[in-house]
Amino acid sequence: MPATGAKQTDRLVFRVPPSLYAALSGQADLANRSVNGEICTAVDKWLYERDELVLIKDRLLASASPEAIDAIRRSTPTFLHDAEKPADERCKTNVRFKDKVDSDLRAAWEGYKLSNGRVSLNGFLEIVVSWWLIYSFQVAECAKALHREFKNSIRPNRGSPFTYVPTISNVA
Repeated sequence: MPATGAKQTDRLVFRVPPSLYAALSGQADLANRSVNGEICTAVDKWLYERDELVLIKDRLLASASPEAIDAIRRSTPTFLHDAEKPADERCKTNVRFKDKVDSDLRAAWEGYKLSNGRVSLNGFLEIVVSWWLIYSFQVAECAKALHREFKNSIRPNRGSPFTYVPTISNVA
């Protein structure tokens, strides 16, 4: 029979503020994933594709109008800690990572601690998940803004709807 402590290394209890958990659940619903799947996706994207994704987002934003860019940046949610709320008000979820992702996450966490000071693994995971949620929000809003601008640019400037000219048929 395996020891009960043996399974604890592959599972992490992720504690987050309710606002972050709600945003995470909403993003998971949009992507048709579980909350655990969304957290794993966030970590995977942050570890292995972050530079490419940031470049894509920046290029998308550069394609939008300055007004749209400002609107997107103003409406971007933040998931900062609220010092007024007690630490007890946290939502918990168990997260399991593949072995390679888990070891890469822990290595990135160690590197982050060296450059930014003490932070818990849970706090580091919050930073990663917050980045993913903000990234996803900004890309979705940018796509909406670009679509809206495209629709406005191809819409004819007519005061009345199309008029149809009746045709006369020469069928005998």
